[in-house]
Amino acid sequence: MSAQPDWMPGRGLALTYVLGQQALWVLVVWGAAAGHPYWPSAVAAAAIAFACWRSGTAWWRVMTVVLVGVVCGAAVDGSLGKTGLVIYVAGDPALPVPPVWILALWACFAATLALPARSMISSPVIAALLGGLGGPLAYAGGRALGALDAQTFGLVMVGVFYALATPVIVLAANRLLPLPAAQRSRRP
Repeated sequence: MSAQPDWMPGRGLALTYVLGQQALWVLVVWGAAAGHPYWPSAVAAAAIAFACWRSGTAWWRVMTVVLVGVVCGAAVDGSLGKTGLVIYVAGDPALPVPPVWILALWACFAATLALPARSMISSPVIAALLGGLGGPLAYAGGRALGALDAQTFGLVMVGVFYALATPVIVLAANRLLPLPAAQRSRRP
């Protein structure tokens, strides 16, 4: 059995990362709904900086995956916002990019796919399925908290875009943060 790379959190820490990401999601979405999108986004940025620091010598690889996630988020949510399929409470519709809090959520999402979820979600097909289902659920939650508005067709399109974007992030993580041979053989 090969040793675990220094960038990969252990099981206990992986659960902490996932729970922390969920807490950040609530904080950032709540902040946007309350009209305070910037300080929760700064907390998310600090959490990502901590995750990069914890990843040791692979910090730049993790940050690259996070940047891929932010670019995917800018494309996905920029398109959703410009077409009016999703309307963001704390956003400026005149800008071609989504609000900072949405990009912070994409950064946290990518960090989760790069670190704790690496050994669980390394297949692009599984990533597409989870993104296609999880994306609309997250946006429905954001709608319930008052951070955005999206009708049914908008949520369907969120699912389509997430089904396309999530595998891109997972493929970047696969390329930049390869799993040890023992874990590659156990992939779903």
